[in-house]
Amino acid sequence: MQSITQAEGDKESAKKRKTKAKNAAVNASELRDKANDTAKEITEELIERINKQLDEDTEKRPDDLIAVLEAFVGLLRDKNQAKNVDVQLYLEDFTKL
Repeated sequence: MQSITQAEGDKESAKKRKTKAKNAAVNASELRDKANDTAKEITEELIERINKQLDEDTEKRPDDLIAVLEAFVGLLRDKNQAKNVDVQLYLEDFTKL
């Protein structure tokens, strides 16, 4: 009798994991759609302004902006984070975005 209860518990646990995985997939899909919609708002002019600001004196570079751009380019590359070189390569050519 105990093995039946354990089997039912295992079945319920598997069902919960499957439901969690489905929910995660739906959430990821929604986030990806939102990111794609946001990406459409990025214009060539905006990229040029960002490049101009980043090309100015290195002491005036906004660290917060750089961190956001590294995360953004990381997402574009399907990575957790990108390095400053990755950002530079992506932002040099608007068509890569």
